[in-house]
Amino acid sequence: MTLVVALVLFAALFASVPIAVALGLSALAGLWIIAPDGLVLLPQKTLSGVDSFTLLAIPLFILAGTIMGRGGIARRIVNLALVLSAA
Repeated sequence: MTLVVALVLFAALFASVPIAVALGLSALAGLWIIAPDGLVLLPQKTLSGVDSFTLLAIPLFILAGTIMGRGGIARRIVNLALVLSAA
């Protein structure tokens, strides 16, 4: 099984597939070898793992930072912090 997973990983990497997709394909190949019937559970486990408020906070913080940076409020907050630290 390890040989097949490694072969799928390296074949995908040599085919210029992105690393995340190559890792996913090799994991999928390993799951298929262990239990072909277990592939039905893969989407359920994936969605239950992503359904987390903690993981949702990461892209929302990035979105908030992008909005603040483009709107100019981030510069104003930094200027306020500089004024307050000088006092």
